[in-house]
Amino acid sequence: MNIPSLPINDLIEKITDVEGKPSYRMHPAWNLFFRQLQYELQKNLSEESIVLPQQSTSNISLLTNYTGGIIYDNTLNVGKINLNGVWKTITTS
Repeated sequence: MNIPSLPINDLIEKITDVEGKPSYRMHPAWNLFFRQLQYELQKNLSEESIVLPQQSTSNISLLTNYTGGIIYDNTLNVGKINLNGVWKTITTS
């Protein structure tokens, strides 16, 4: 999920129309944030489950500092979890 950084102070910005009347609108960066957040949530959550992000085995081996991270290995078709810096295959019995 890729969520953009936000300007902290500029949620609402004041604009003036051609007649000089002030109005307000959401800052474009915040607008983008909410649109992208909604898209990512709809893409990764459903009524049935959470959809794990997918990566190839070779890309997963490059990921570091993801202790507790869960990912789907689309090369081997298995779920993986990172425990103390090591990716482990999730098994069920």
